[in-house]
Amino acid sequence: MAARKLFPRGAQSSPLFSRLTRLDGVGPGRVGQRLPQAGVLDRPRAGGRGERWTLLILREVFLGHRRFDEFVGGVGVTRTVLTNRLRKLVAHGLLERHRYQQQPDRYEYLPTAKGLGLAHVVVQLMHWGDEHYPHPAGPPRRLLHHDCGGELAVRCRCIRCGAEPDAIDSEVNPALQDLISG
Repeated sequence: MAARKLFPRGAQSSPLFSRLTRLDGVGPGRVGQRLPQAGVLDRPRAGGRGERWTLLILREVFLGHRRFDEFVGGVGVTRTVLTNRLRKLVAHGLLERHRYQQQPDRYEYLPTAKGLGLAHVVVQLMHWGDEHYPHPAGPPRRLLHHDCGGELAVRCRCIRCGAEPDAIDSEVNPALQDLISG
């Protein structure tokens, strides 16, 4: 199957979270048939990441907050909702729960390797907000490299040639498994 432009010039609808549509008529399905959803971003509830408060909780974790009361203050969520979201994040392997006090039991939440994999997503959203909704005094937070103090940026880079294409110059090519399962 031919690859499809991720953000074709002049597209009428936002393709960011939409399903891919068969364009070439080759392989399973017909021309114009919708393909199965291709990734986690297409399944917003997978792993508990599509719920309203989840990204804000993860943001707090990446800022170094670990304890329940820190999350309540930083996110502004009710204790009941926070409890449920933390349980889901632990159940899906994004956070680990560690007891730091007994009587009463109190826990801190640490990111797993799987959870840390989302840090770049949160950073990219932060940079997007800084660019499109700038604060008059400048960005409220800057990410700095520990070793040299330089500001960090998240970029998409081609693993073959090293280029950093923008979204218009990117294509989506569904994995063979997506075609087979459809």
